[in-house]
Parts: sequence; structure tokens; C-alpha cells
Amino acid sequence: MKNSALSRLAAALAALSLVLCVLPAASAAEHPFADVADGIYYHDPVVWAYREGITAGTSGSTFSPDLELSYAEICTFLYRYAYSPMAHYTEERLSDYAGQFFYDPINWCCDFGVLPIEEITGERSPLTVMTRNDYVCFLYRYAARWEKRSVEVSGNRLGDYVDAPEEEPLRAAWNWAVDRGVVSGTSSDTLSPEMTVTRAQFVTMLYRYNEYRVDMHPTPQLRIDTLLGRRLRGWQRTLAETGELACGVPWKNYAYQLGPDGIPTLIDCSGIVNWVFSFSGIFPYPDLDSRPLWESDYFTRVDEKQSGESGFAFYNRVAGSLRRGDLMFCGSSNADYHVMIFLGANADHLFVYHCTSRNGTCVQALPYSPSTKYLAILYGVKRHIP
Repeated sequence: MKNSALSRLAAALAALSLVLCVLPAASAAEHPFADVADGIYYHDPVVWAYREGITAGTSGSTFSPDLELSYAEICTFLYRYAYSPMAHYTEERLSDYAGQFFYDPINWCCDFGVLPIEEITGERSPLTVMTRNDYVCFLYRYAARWEKRSVEVSGNRLGDYVDAPEEEPLRAAWNWAVDRGVVSGTSSDTLSPEMTVTRAQFVTMLYRYNEYRVDMHPTPQLRIDTLLGRRLRGWQRTLAETGELACGVPWKNYAYQLGPDGIPTLIDCSGIVNWVFSFSGIFPYPDLDSRPLWESDYFTRVDEKQSGESGFAFYNRVAGSLRRGDLMFCGSSNADYHVMIFLGANADHLFVYHCTSRNGTCVQALPYSPSTKYLAILYGVKRHIP
């Protein structure tokens, strides 16, 4: 069953790779900042961060690339990069900052272990300026604990730097950052770990982090790094790479059955959506069937079919506003509900990640036609983060 399901992926993947391409070079985009010159090392990263809604300028026409950044600001930028996920709880030691712009971001960072609360209490606070040491460890923990990416490095990448930290876990974080190309030295033999982080340096390191590509598994089935490309970031990338683990799992008519490693061995359509978001650590959830999942508060309603509107007409109306990772809900008069995760589309096909009784869990290319089963009964679209 699994081998046949994987073989059915091949045709969809060939077309999918044409749709989900890499981000065009940022240098071609316009930006409003008079202090970000063409050709300077942080030009493309600034344009990328601006276009992605991660950072804005310090005014309508200035970016202030040399301005130093605090924990509060960097937590906020990373929170936006991750599409503003929710924390499970709020940290009592941060209660004095309730209502501040960084309150939700910094609670989320502490909740998921991206930022140890001890770093911003006592002698430090969220308003303390962050050093390169702090930021490299911050991004290292984000990669491992939120995006669940491999941070293993074979060998030592720090031998050429005379000021490389000797103590763990600083050394492990720097070794990873240098290996992945996330950070470079301030000279040929220095890293300057105690130097403060500026806005230009921040967006450059985050841009490089978003660009690096790692094969998560020995034989990746979906080649998410290639097919979904560098435009994918934050929880969307986590969701896609988690979903890769369950490709080919057979369908069963109840939520799911888990193996000893936590990966499903049997699953249904609502089960795969529940499992992917939960296993990714994106949010906690009750075990919801299709209709309760659609009606839950974990997703924000983007749009739903209007009275008398066909599912195909509904898709045409909302197609331009769809994002990868959107939840697509199908319903018919006999209450035959189905949920899918949207991956992309071209002129001929709609690509979804879902689980069906025939194919199991798979990426499927749905022909762009009013008679296509799931397009004909498409009812609505919801999104984890608006």
C-alpha cells in the first residue's frame, strides 16, 4: 500500500515542482528606504524582510540599518517570521510587560524554549541589547525546537576563528550557524561574538537561515526543500516537513493509529490535519473530526461558499488569496465531509496534501475542472494564522 501510494506521488511531483518555485531575487523589488543602497550586503535581506512583513522601517523612508536591537525587537521579528503562532501559556515573570508590542512574541519564545526566561530576567530585561552570541543561540534553538530541523554538524567549522567560544552550548550553536552559512565572520579569523546585533545584521542572518536547505531524511519523499522552495518559512515549512513523514500511510475511518515513534500507521483526512499541526508543535488540539475541525477556533475563516455558489466557482473566487498550508473543507448534502491542506496550483491542477480511502496520505494533483470530486464540493477555506 505504501509503495503504491508513493509511486502515485511521482506524477504530481513533476507538475508541483513547476508551481512551487523559489523566491525571485529580492534585488528586483522596490523598497522605500533611502538608507538601503543597491549593492550593499544587506540590501536583498532588507527587501525580503520588508516584503514578508517581518520588519518595517523606523520611518516611512528609513530602515536604520546600524540601529542595535533588543531581545524584545528580535523576538518580535522572529515571531512574525514564524507567522505569529500562539503560546500555550504566559510567563508570570513577564507580567509587567503586558500590553507592550513584544509581550506575545516574547512569551511564545519562552514557551517553546527558543528563549530561556532566565536570559531576560534579573540583570537583563527584554529591552537589553542582544549580542551576536545571544542571537546565534536564539536562532539555533528556534531551528531545533520550533521548526524541528536538524542542527547536527559533522566536524569543526570554527578552527579558523581565534575568538570562537569554547564553552557549550555556545560552541555548538556557532558551529551550526557557520556550517549552514547563517553567519559569517567579521573578518577572516574573527566572529566577534560579543558584538551587538544591528538591524542590518539581524535581517541578513535571518535571510540566510531562510535560504539554507537541509535534507531532513535520508530519502525525502516530497523533497519539500525543492518543491516548496525558499518562499516557505516558519510554521508552513514545519508543517510541510512534518507531513512528509506520513506520506503513504493508509487510510482508516477514524482519526489515527500511531506507531511507537509517534508517526501514524493508519489515519483519515481530519486525522492527518490534526496530527500534522500537533506533531509540528504548532498548537495543541482536541481530536476533531472534519466538521468540528472546520468550526474550531484553531483556524481563522478565510471564506466560505455563498448560497447557490458551486464549489468550483467558490475556488475561482478565492484562489488568488490562498496560501500554502490553508485548510480546505469539502462538504456535500449527505454530510460527506473532507479536509485537505492546500499546497499550490497552476492553470491545470490544484495540489493538496490529504488522506483518502483510495490513496492514503499523499500529495494529489486535482484536475482543474468543475467535475473534479473535491473541487465540486469545496465549501470553505480556513487558515491557522491570518
